[in-house]
Amino acid sequence: MTKWGLGKSSSRITVIGEFKKETMHLSELVGNQRLKSLGELARTVLNKAESASGLFGIWHITDDFGIKGFACTGSATERRRFSRLYLQSNTTRRRFQLRGAQFRSAGFRQSQSASDRLLELSKTFGLSILSESSMDSSLAPLILRAPRFVSLGIEITKPEEELLQGLPKDRKRLIHRFSSGAFRVQIDRGESFTREFHDRYHVPSMRTSHGEEASIYSTVRMLRRNPNAEMIRLFQGEQCIAAGISEKVGAEYRLHKTGWLDGSQTLRDEGVQAFRVWSAIRRARQLGCQRLDLGGTPPFLLDGLFNYKMRWNSCLDTKRIAWGMHHLLFDPTHPEVQAFFSRQPMIIVDRMGELGICSTTSPKLHGIKPNILRSFKSWWRLVSPEQAADRRLPLGPTDRMPSGWFVEEPIE
Repeated sequence: MTKWGLGKSSSRITVIGEFKKETMHLSELVGNQRLKSLGELARTVLNKAESASGLFGIWHITDDFGIKGFACTGSATERRRFSRLYLQSNTTRRRFQLRGAQFRSAGFRQSQSASDRLLELSKTFGLSILSESSMDSSLAPLILRAPRFVSLGIEITKPEEELLQGLPKDRKRLIHRFSSGAFRVQIDRGESFTREFHDRYHVPSMRTSHGEEASIYSTVRMLRRNPNAEMIRLFQGEQCIAAGISEKVGAEYRLHKTGWLDGSQTLRDEGVQAFRVWSAIRRARQLGCQRLDLGGTPPFLLDGLFNYKMRWNSCLDTKRIAWGMHHLLFDPTHPEVQAFFSRQPMIIVDRMGELGICSTTSPKLHGIKPNILRSFKSWWRLVSPEQAADRRLPLGPTDRMPSGWFVEEPIE
């Protein structure tokens, strides 16, 4: 099994390089005129600024009542994701504190290092989300790393009929429906459809499905950088109802960007994505591929997208984590942290570089398919304060986890 190393803290040069990279990417977007409105331009500028601002200070994110919250030096996307998952809210308040700012304590003003401040905020709120560049070596043993996205894929070496029969009934019913003469598939190369795809299919579909958490980037740039990329277009009669970019990489066929006409909720509810996946399976087999990569998937086992892809009889690709890591600094004793791990069993990378799962419950309670579970060596259960006291477990880090309150459970 592939191991994922911890890596070293970024230097000042790396920090400056990251900031320049964000700025250059924004300039490229504007230069390519991919932003359709001042509103979209403003949103992109603010997102990039927020993602870079963690290099210089700490965001305090709280709910509307200012009671629950977390600290963040990561990206705008991370802030939105954990607002939804940790605070269970899409409406939050934000306050920014520069590094090196003075904090009032017992009537005196005193300077405090960023690491000490993050530890303090983790005690207050339970959780801090860190960018890699905001960490120093003193925090490394206390950090829990979780992939931002993981790769789920389908082994497609079996005969097509056998692949079809192994699917759930609802998937088979959708595939039979879309296999009628009213629907057809067209493979395109080149850039003739890219602008329409981006504006009428990809952007509205991602906004509808993922809201502000949607990852949207240049379609033209993807096609130019990937010579093997192609567009699978799905038609009902003469109308293209859905499309997506795919790419052959060795023996693997990867799904990248996708979308359906105008982000239509009706098309989505009618199962047009099943048509896309099955068409991609057929295309991948036609190209001699052995596996279909379903694209980036959130690392939360009860997430709707994770569940949808899992039900294609997919398995986890433990060798491909290409989207970076969340770095979580937290207080295991905090009730909000206990509640978070109860609601959101999640894929993590331990300090030995092994993929595992964290939750407050045992594996058998979540209904995760065996083909997913077999990819992991460890299931880490976060025990309650009462259980930790009874078992005299250490609160501090162990050789594999940021706290001794994570107890390894067998995966059956």
